Amino acid sequence: MAKHNGLLRHTSGTLIDGIHVRETENGTVLARNPRRTGRRSEAQADMRCQMGNLGANFRLFDHRITNAFADKAPGQNDYNIYIQVNYGIHPVYITKQESKCGGCVLGNYQYSRGNLDPIGIAVNANGVLATNLGLGGLTIDADTTVADFSQAIMQNNRGYEALDQITFFYGEQYVDPEGVPRATMASERVVLSLTDQTKLWDVTSALGFSTVSGCLGMNTALSNAGGSWIHSRDLDDGSTQVSTQRMTVVSDILSHYQSDEAFLASANSYGGINKKSIYLSPSSNV
Repeated sequence: MAKHNGLLRHTSGTLIDGIHVRETENGTVLARNPRRTGRRSEAQADMRCQMGNLGANFRLFDHRITNAFADKAPGQNDYNIYIQVNYGIHPVYITKQESKCGGCVLGNYQYSRGNLDPIGIAVNANGVLATNLGLGGLTIDADTTVADFSQAIMQNNRGYEALDQITFFYGEQYVDPEGVPRATMASERVVLSLTDQTKLWDVTSALGFSTVSGCLGMNTALSNAGGSWIHSRDLDDGSTQVSTQRMTVVSDILSHYQSDEAFLASANSYGGINKKSIYLSPSSNV
């Protein structure tokens, strides 16, 4: 750093690449610009490259999973816990540019955590997503009422009560004309009641409330889409109990963005990975 009190006394700004002028209490100073780099270690890049898609998936729910994470520590919110439980699990990598323009790849992320029994979810041999919630002899159709459905759920599954809620989330994946991955999220819910004569499909739809091999499931195979059901219960003290659930996604687009190539593309979009290692070895001459 050099001090110069002559012609540059009242000058500030950049002179040439790498050198700038700054006014200080002691006069005008010539200083070298700090070297700037976006490069990170591989571990740092991995974290940074996951965060864009994690945040995009959380925003898809648009506050429809408020209070979905039980037992929050003071100062924690649902987003904090969502990141904690999903970071490093089934990672997905999108580029900085895709993230900035709202890109999103549906991931197999966990979106609730609680002490109600999880709803078992699996894709069957026909590619249809179904639960382990038995319906007894009920085959859901256009005439099925909320009461019919509620009775089937409560009689054939342990731990379900009147006023409990079952919510179905369904996400669709696509790529826009610019090649950016995008996703949408929809939800539908039913509150269990043994007296409600409303038609079930008037408050939900066949998409997430159909009979599959005697259990609750979807009415179509998953393709570039994801789905999941969540069981929740409001308590008298104002708190909410939920089942711990994860989205199940079937998508060629997802597998593409989980590859090593996707990670490198994402890392490079953020400035690359610093591969330089600095170390001391007793056997080296360094």
